[in-house]
Amino acid sequence: MVRELDEVSPTIPMHIFEFVNFSDLTERVRSDVPLTDVWGRIASIGPVQTKIANGISVNTLQIDLELQVRVCLIEL
Repeated sequence: MVRELDEVSPTIPMHIFEFVNFSDLTERVRSDVPLTDVWGRIASIGPVQTKIANGISVNTLQIDLELQVRVCLIEL
């Protein structure tokens, strides 16, 4: 889920990567962690699908990475 911030925090680093173990990614789901960088080799890319989220139509794209990591990109 992407949320618009009311103001830009000066504490958000402009150029930094904070890598985490794949096993720790599930703990970040629906948390207030600003960003999670995912790095890996793409195994497959699904079709663009239109879904309804909170009454709004959004396009999503599912990308599967090796090591059983799934990333879903959402266009708002």
